[in-house]
Amino acid sequence: MKKFFTKVSLLLLILISFFLILNFAYKRTNYWKSENDIYKFRNIPDNIELAAIGSSHVSMHFKFDVVPEINAFNFGVKGELYNYDYKMLKQFSPHFKKNALVILMIEYPEILQRNGNDDFSIASYYRLLDKQNIDDYSFKNYIVFKVFPILSAKRNIWKIFDDIKENEMYILTHPKMAKPSLPGDEVVKYRAEWRYNSWRQAQDEEKGFEENFADISKMIDFCLEHEFRPVLVATPLMKTLTDHFDKDETFMNYYNRFTDGLLKKYPGLQFFNYSHDEEFQSNLLLFGDAVEHLNTTGAEKFTRKVVEDFKKNGLL
Repeated sequence: MKKFFTKVSLLLLILISFFLILNFAYKRTNYWKSENDIYKFRNIPDNIELAAIGSSHVSMHFKFDVVPEINAFNFGVKGELYNYDYKMLKQFSPHFKKNALVILMIEYPEILQRNGNDDFSIASYYRLLDKQNIDDYSFKNYIVFKVFPILSAKRNIWKIFDDIKENEMYILTHPKMAKPSLPGDEVVKYRAEWRYNSWRQAQDEEKGFEENFADISKMIDFCLEHEFRPVLVATPLMKTLTDHFDKDETFMNYYNRFTDGLLKKYPGLQFFNYSHDEEFQSNLLLFGDAVEHLNTTGAEKFTRKVVEDFKKNGLL
């Protein structure tokens, strides 16, 4: 019996050691470090003068290294909704300089949609945010997503042996997104129609509108209470996509009600709407997916334009 328990104990020790080694190796991969573009958060500067908070329309549209004279940081995280924008703002605001300018996004999918965050996004928040800033926090998720991510790696476990390259660790420098996507007209048309339909699938539009309006209002209130300066920005979209929305009277009524409501509620708040900017929306060479996300060249051009417009309006 003693030999049996010794063998079982030895086997368990071997299995546990193997598990820990795999977990250690997975956490050292470039893939896990940069999952959902969170590698950039390892070095958040202090005294930030300009911050951008939002979803992939932030993470892929602002490339602040082209304006080195400004201490700026891109807090964009793919798939983020306004409720987590607010949590990101709260947690990282100690890095902001007094009177910092804070970009808050007004994007088509964020007006009505309220589908919650998927597991991919939630996994990122367990690595980024404090416990109190995570909805329905659970110790189990903390273990699975942060301490032992090998438990949720699934097929990505093979990244241990076939990792991504360093130049793929940032979304904007990833080879697949850094270059323009130049598909044919039919493909562009299909992508735009598919994106439009996916953004118009809100189950309860009025409820989504009210919740999103309340959350962005909380962010604006937080900025004002902490002596930051909020500013609203809408990023460029391809004309093939905006055409669908322009013909959608119901959606445009919601969109105008959303933006007009914020500008009325907060006198002095400025809105820079680039969604139909002619420099971008008909130029496939500036987009990485031919529909909604700019490539590196497009992001550099857009960042310079936004900063210049801010300066012209006395914000920077």
